Amino acid sequence: MGYIGITCAYIDNQFKLNEAILAIKYMPYSHTSEAIAEEIMSILNEWKLTDKVFTITTDNGNNMVKSAQLISGLIRIPCTAHTLQLVIGKGLLPAEVLIARAKQLMLFFTFPKQIEKLLEIQKKYELSH
Repeated sequence: MGYIGITCAYIDNQFKLNEAILAIKYMPYSHTSEAIAEEIMSILNEWKLTDKVFTITTDNGNNMVKSAQLISGLIRIPCTAHTLQLVIGKGLLPAEVLIARAKQLMLFFTFPKQIEKLLEIQKKYELSH
């Protein structure tokens, strides 16, 4: 189950930035780029905005990127929040691996046998504990 939401940002005669929700519609499966582009055009036609819209902001899903490419004359701007979320998610992966390895190491040394072995090595190399 999916929905498509179309909002509009525009500047009025007093140069004030305004926003409006044009549509929030249920979109039956399958969410292909063609189906999304068709729904976007339908909403723009309904509001008589097809010749007034020149940019579109979408997430970075392949279907959304391609749907914007299918609509002639539109410049696609990637959603900054979604892009940042993806960057942070990918950036945290190495930290998650490091944390998992540190937990394994801590767990390893919670067993008495390993603690004794560590103490022997420390004595052998004259390391303080």
